[in-house]
Amino acid sequence: MSLTSHLKDSKSPVYQLFNNQWFKETKNISKIFKEQINENDAIKPSWDESKGKYNYSLVGTAFDYRFRYYFTNTPRAELTAAKGASLISDGPVAFRKLDDNTGASYIYAGSGDSSLSADYIISFFEYLESNLEQFKPARKKLGIDEEQLLNRCCLVLGEFEMLSRSFNSAFDFQNSKFAKLKKSNDIQDLLNLHDHEYVDDLCRLSWASFDLYQSRFASENFVLNPTFEGSKDIGGADADLILDNSLIEIKTTLKPCENIKRMIYQLLGYVLLDYRNQYQINQIEIFLPRQKSIARFPLHDILTEITGNDSIDISDLRNGFMKFMKNLNS
Repeated sequence: MSLTSHLKDSKSPVYQLFNNQWFKETKNISKIFKEQINENDAIKPSWDESKGKYNYSLVGTAFDYRFRYYFTNTPRAELTAAKGASLISDGPVAFRKLDDNTGASYIYAGSGDSSLSADYIISFFEYLESNLEQFKPARKKLGIDEEQLLNRCCLVLGEFEMLSRSFNSAFDFQNSKFAKLKKSNDIQDLLNLHDHEYVDDLCRLSWASFDLYQSRFASENFVLNPTFEGSKDIGGADADLILDNSLIEIKTTLKPCENIKRMIYQLLGYVLLDYRNQYQINQIEIFLPRQKSIARFPLHDILTEITGNDSIDISDLRNGFMKFMKNLNS
């Protein structure tokens, strides 16, 4: 059970610890949050509901990838999407990244059942990497054609990542959107899985994020998808980004004010799981690209506010949470 799952369950011991004991004073936090965002001019997809329900979760996952490419190109072996892709491969899919110290390679084995060709999956990642090398998207605003193509790739990565996070024995490949690609050798068929409205939506979100973060993209002090010393204790916890000691959560929701408390709990949970302060986090941020807004909270200030204790010691909280998780798992 991951940190996110714990915080979605009001009966979870972790949620109850935060909500009933440690972080009860959330009313003023909500007020501070609302003062920092603009909900009146949100970026909304141009979607015809007669086509079905818009997949906001996919767009959110795809946007996470697009935003990361403003910082650097992540080797395919390190992408959660690569693990997801292997689950619908008809054979082993080897994504090799040589480690300078050990020379080891990272290999994800395919399912072997009715699936996509391993060569087809590998060719997509090669196509992606070729375009990344050509576009060099880090720290710059791409042209419209490049932006649209990269976002189509990010939608595919989003689909693969969502497979990785939700795949189980009940997955029905034959009735999935991937089934139509079974006999395809053309990467364009994979890139065209999604309607143009999805691509347009991502482009607008991407350009909004560039306007907000342009001055910070040049920083070398960043960690993409950081995990924490205590992540294993809670069944998994990986954040979106740490940038210049600020822990950032990206939310592409249209209604951010509906889940303020859970977002704050999640970020503080990550902070507490950093048991020995490896990342030196001194601020938390909630980045809302649809609202073109960033809500920022200096760590000491928000802990003082949410605990009602102006002498709160983050080290004591971390030690207490580490002991709590050890007891919970014993």
